[in-house]
Amino acid sequence: MASITADGVSPASEVSECLCPSCQIPLQCGFLDEEIVEYCRQCNGILFDQDHFASTVWSRRCHYSSPDAPAQPVDPEELTRQRPCPVCDRFMECHVYYGPGNVAIDSCSECLIVWLDEGELTSIEQAPGERASQNA
Repeated sequence: MASITADGVSPASEVSECLCPSCQIPLQCGFLDEEIVEYCRQCNGILFDQDHFASTVWSRRCHYSSPDAPAQPVDPEELTRQRPCPVCDRFMECHVYYGPGNVAIDSCSECLIVWLDEGELTSIEQAPGERASQNA
């Protein structure tokens, strides 16, 4: 059976034309919650378009039923990183995600994409805070 990342991505056979903004290797296509994403098979970061990111966070927080994980402070050093956008190659903005989770995410406002490092999706999913109803 194929390996699965800490955030739940399982690999597909296709390779993307985009490069990982951290490792600079081609991203791999994979499945996350039965949707196709691109991820790095070396660092396990995940590339989302903004709408897919928002719907994934909403769905995962809605369906998460275990105890909340304690929020961890964001390391200010993370906010100084500069990574190239996998789509346009401009530097992405690194900023604190202003939803639950206290994670520093990378995004490109030109390409409308979000890059999450390994474990950041899980941190957002398990963070304390309001959870939408599954029927909403």
